[in-house]
Amino acid sequence: ADGSVSPTHFDESLSVLVQLHGQKRMLLFDPACTARLCPYPNHHPLRRRAMVDITADEVWLRSRFPRFFEEPHIHAVEA
Repeated sequence: ADGSVSPTHFDESLSVLVQLHGQKRMLLFDPACTARLCPYPNHHPLRRRAMVDITADEVWLRSRFPRFFEEPHIHAVEA
């Protein structure tokens, strides 16, 4: 759907994305950044998701997750 956003997450296996229509923007994080994304613990129902909401206000993000803004950061892919 237009404007839909998937929460920041990681896949446990290899994945393939096929975009047949429209546009897609993906933000790819280096695996070394995993701790800075503050993943939920393994026993949590959201265990493959990050607590960091990258769509949130930057001031709030910086106050709550300051390590998220350290380098290296992200690689954006648009198609």
